[in-house]
Amino acid sequence: MMTIEEKFQDELEVFRCEVEGNIHLLYSYLTIHSIASRDKTVLDSLNKTPLFWNTCLYSLQCSFIIGLARIFDQNSNHNLDRVIKLAQDNPILFNKDSLAERKRKASDNADEWLDEFSKNVYEPTPDDFRRLRKSVNKYRGIYNEKYRGIRHSIYAHKLVSKRSEVESLCANTNYSELQSISIFLNKIYRVLWELYHNGRKPDLNNHYEKCQNLANQEDIVRETKSFLNMLSSQSIASPDAALPRR
Repeated sequence: MMTIEEKFQDELEVFRCEVEGNIHLLYSYLTIHSIASRDKTVLDSLNKTPLFWNTCLYSLQCSFIIGLARIFDQNSNHNLDRVIKLAQDNPILFNKDSLAERKRKASDNADEWLDEFSKNVYEPTPDDFRRLRKSVNKYRGIYNEKYRGIRHSIYAHKLVSKRSEVESLCANTNYSELQSISIFLNKIYRVLWELYHNGRKPDLNNHYEKCQNLANQEDIVRETKSFLNMLSSQSIASPDAALPRR
């Protein structure tokens, strides 16, 4: 039988993995298109194996949309609402005594600095979680309006197949908006992590330092660029074809 702390830690970790994975998917996809559109050497290299690269790009796009659904879908076993509900329904997780006990378990010399640390520990109120939920509802509304139908009708089920139908579903979508959603989800993870581990007030406008093991978009952009540069420098001749444009 898991304790409430173990349940929350487990859900928070699941959420972290979902957010991190979706950041990797989206930003690797965007970086491939961005570099290929600006660097002819890279584009020529990709066009030597177009079937492979088109398959990769489709897989990245499909996996991202389905991952977004898992995060926002309130009927799934693990989702954004579940982790926030666990936090909101169990304020004992965030009181000073509970945090002090976690710090003692993690540090051999906690008693030397814990009293001073505890002076700045913030204990969240129901209003804090209502504000988080309000922000979540805003982004869920965007997902439901513009992307849920794409997931359901194109990627999860083949309900539409004609080009005109697909274009109609995607007409009001854009990658800048998807980046904003991903950044928001990243912030939600950060504020929950900081609240639980450091007793910091949950503020989505606060720029916390990077949490341990939290990947961000710069990591995957850097690695994707590096791979494309290596690929283009070792390119060999193959059939002439072109990647589809976004």
